[in-house]
Amino acid sequence: MGILSILTINSIHQRIFKQSASKEMNHFIKDLSWSIFGGGISNIFAFILLVVVARILGPQNFGQYNSLLSFAAGISVIFLLGVNVGSIRFLSDTEYRLKQREIFTASLVLSLLQSVIVTIILLYLHYFVQVKLFSDLTFLLGLLFAFILSFKNLFDSYLRAFNFIVQQSFLRIAEILITFASFMVISFVIGEISYISLLIAFIIGSTCFIFYSAFILFNKLSRFTLKEVSLLINYNKVLIISLVGTFILSMDKFFIGKFIGIKELGVYSAYYSLSFLIMSTLGSILMNVFWPATIKNKESLKEIARKMRVLFIKVLPFWFIGISLFMTSMIPFFGRDYRFSIILIILFSLSSYSLLVYNVFLSFLSINSIKSSAVFVSISALILVSTILIFKDIKIYLFSQILIYGICSKIFFSKIILEKKGK
Repeated sequence: MGILSILTINSIHQRIFKQSASKEMNHFIKDLSWSIFGGGISNIFAFILLVVVARILGPQNFGQYNSLLSFAAGISVIFLLGVNVGSIRFLSDTEYRLKQREIFTASLVLSLLQSVIVTIILLYLHYFVQVKLFSDLTFLLGLLFAFILSFKNLFDSYLRAFNFIVQQSFLRIAEILITFASFMVISFVIGEISYISLLIAFIIGSTCFIFYSAFILFNKLSRFTLKEVSLLINYNKVLIISLVGTFILSMDKFFIGKFIGIKELGVYSAYYSLSFLIMSTLGSILMNVFWPATIKNKESLKEIARKMRVLFIKVLPFWFIGISLFMTSMIPFFGRDYRFSIILIILFSLSSYSLLVYNVFLSFLSINSIKSSAVFVSISALILVSTILIFKDIKIYLFSQILIYGICSKIFFSKIILEKKGK
């Protein structure tokens, strides 16, 4: 797989950038091919599962599932408070290679402490202050899923930082297969298909991912000092600004359900799962090996950014046509209740592209200018969510994404090219 990928990418690299791929690029492509293998297969199975469930549940119940999922994703951001990002940042940096084990252990302990504290606060708010967004059972399931999701993301980042790319790929496939099997067993036992059974199945699959990842990384544990904790906290305290934005955007489906309608959220989620299936797959694959590789070669950041800009410009028409055709052919599989809309197809195609570009250049900017990236994330998130609250229209929200992500990406590229290292 690796040799074939390198031969293919060398020719593509030569055609796009007018020069042969470097040794570092060839190594990157080898990791990338494994990441594509694992991420691609797992996302295909996840997509099939979601289509089946969405068709059976209908927009209303599918919207309820996505509202709860959005809540869990938002809480998982608070659980980690940027530790997953900070751990990759330092574990991938050759400057800290002698402190990898200490940083790894410190980040794991710090995440556990944060999660316990946040869980206690949320339980207090729900049961004693009576801040109830969901029923007791749904809230507890959402909280459990948030905890599992946060540590799955954390261990996924560890595997990426320690370059366990092959193991990570097979783990992702195993996770979705376990989720698939669990969902069928739970549905058979209960006697019906519900979004709760789907949520429990994802919890089981993610838990298996965490346990086996912990087994792989067990020998990386080490004693640590307050110096490593301080290193992570100092980095993460700047990230807290961006985490406000990340939290808000993670909750966007929850806001859509509350202010636009649960049924509308179900329709939005169907189109979202189609357009962002490829975007999230490519995004996670790129960030899985690309960001750590870029950190290791941060002296070449400007050149990498220029090459990515050229690549994104050339890919745009193919992306738009490909995603639009894919969505057009797949949306009927969700059922008649999910209305067909050419406007939504166009907006989602462009939105998914703009978000991919935004995330890549944001990750570049955060390497040497974490404060700037944090501010931009928060401001853009506040603007986007405000469009949901003010206009209560999905189309306006999607158009705002295209506009905001496009403007920010251009600013990010300019800052990367103009800023001095370490600024």
